[in-house]
Amino acid sequence: MQRPSTRVMLGLGAIVIVAVAIWAYSEFSPPSLTGAWSNEAPENRIDFTFNPDGSGTMTIGSSRLDYRYTFDRTKRPAWLDLNAAPNGEPVTIRAIAEFAPGGKLKIRLPPTRAFGIRPTEFVDNDIENTILLKRDESAS
Repeated sequence: MQRPSTRVMLGLGAIVIVAVAIWAYSEFSPPSLTGAWSNEAPENRIDFTFNPDGSGTMTIGSSRLDYRYTFDRTKRPAWLDLNAAPNGEPVTIRAIAEFAPGGKLKIRLPPTRAFGIRPTEFVDNDIENTILLKRDESAS
C-alpha cells in the first residue's frame, strides 16, 4: 500500500484547518447589530434600525428619530452612541448594549434628559431605561 505524499497530506490538513476556521467564525463571531429590531410590544412599540452605513432610526409610537450610530464592542458593556439632531439641535444619546440569549439585543439608555451621561451597567428591573429587542426578521 502506497502512503500519500507529504504534499497531499499538507493539502488535506490545510482544507481541514480552513473548514474548522470557517465553522468557528460562524459559530463564535459576535452577532451583527445591523438590521431592524423591535420590542414587539402591541402598545408602546419601540423599533430600532441599524443600517450598514452607520445610519439608523428609532421609532417610539408615531415619533421617529433619525441618527448616526457608533457601536464599540471593545467596551464592557459595549457602548452604543446615537447621534441625532431633533429640532436641529445636535445631541448624542450615550447608551450601552449587549446581545442577550435567544438572539435578542438589550439596550440601556440614559435617564430622560441626561443624554450626556452613559449608563455603566445593566440594572435589574430598570424598565424605564432598558429595552429588550428582538430582530425583526420580516424587515430582512
